[in-house]
Amino acid sequence: MKKFLGILLLSVIAAISLAGFSACDASGSGDTEQDGAFLTVYNSYVVYAEENGETPLSYEEWLKTIKGEKGEKGADGKTPTIEISADGFWVINGVKTEYKAIGQDGKDGKDGTNGTNGQDGVTPTIEISADGFWVINGVKTEYKAIGQDG
Repeated sequence: MKKFLGILLLSVIAAISLAGFSACDASGSGDTEQDGAFLTVYNSYVVYAEENGETPLSYEEWLKTIKGEKGEKGADGKTPTIEISADGFWVINGVKTEYKAIGQDGKDGKDGTNGTNGQDGVTPTIEISADGFWVINGVKTEYKAIGQDG
């Protein structure tokens, strides 16, 4: 009868864990559903084994009886290349996306310093020499002043 009750208890606990109910570990911390269910079923197995005079397995040995082998490792991840196209769209791993790259406006630049003041202007003196050439600021030019007859 004890063996029947132990098997029944083990079956009920396994059914509950398969149904997705969460179980707590021995500390009551509520680890993940899978780990908590394994620990609960394992503890039930220990009780069953002790009641039937069997030597209980260690937790690690017991886990080996219900877990499969580890799968192959996945491929290493790759760092993507990210660029902005000439017309302003994101390009990821060489493929242009439909998303425009929009940035924030930068701060205004500082005002430049003022230039130095130029020299004061001088009003030129313009005259015509006695022989009919233009004289500007007292310097006779090679250009003859030609006017209308008066």
